Amino acid sequence: RNRVPHSRTRFEGGGKMNSYIKTLALALAVSGVASAAAADTVLIHGEAGPNRGARAQALQWFADQVAERSNGEMRIDIQWGGALFKANAAMQSVGNGVADMGTVIAVYYPQEMAGYGISDLPLDNPDAWVGMRATDSLMRSSEAITQNLADKNLVYIGTFTTSAVHIGCADAAIKTTGDIDGLKVRGTGAYGKVFGEFGANMVN
Repeated sequence: RNRVPHSRTRFEGGGKMNSYIKTLALALAVSGVASAAAADTVLIHGEAGPNRGARAQALQWFADQVAERSNGEMRIDIQWGGALFKANAAMQSVGNGVADMGTVIAVYYPQEMAGYGISDLPLDNPDAWVGMRATDSLMRSSEAITQNLADKNLVYIGTFTTSAVHIGCADAAIKTTGDIDGLKVRGTGAYGKVFGEFGANMVN
């Protein structure tokens, strides 16, 4: 079975949040009604992925920086592995206050996150840093995107943007587009659509 990756966004949101932050290179969101941080504020961050790999390291670095720069008065408690909510429930869970913050994967929300999905098209992106900064600029400068997130009780923090796409194969090798026909492929968003158009049998 072949798997295709996707980009992610961090947001903060809703309900129980008594503090408010912005920043980074990932994709998260924060509640639009949050107030100034109080001493010893702990923000709960929901993350569907495991506590390993480059993206997890980046997220942990962000949390460490928040603690360091606030002299320990604000900390982020990351709940790994979908402990609070799965990836396909992240947007509404953060907006409803299940967690103060969370990683949102845009491909699970093709309509609700259409603006952010621009950064996750199957196009050549040879420089991940440039792609990430361009996406971050779009998310921060577009009034329409800001308002769309506010309507969901979300505030953008930062982005992890897809770089090169690598295909993991089992029992088959894809060397040309012709090899895709008939294979079972797990892919989401625009990437999954492309594989489907080349004859792949898409699975969830």
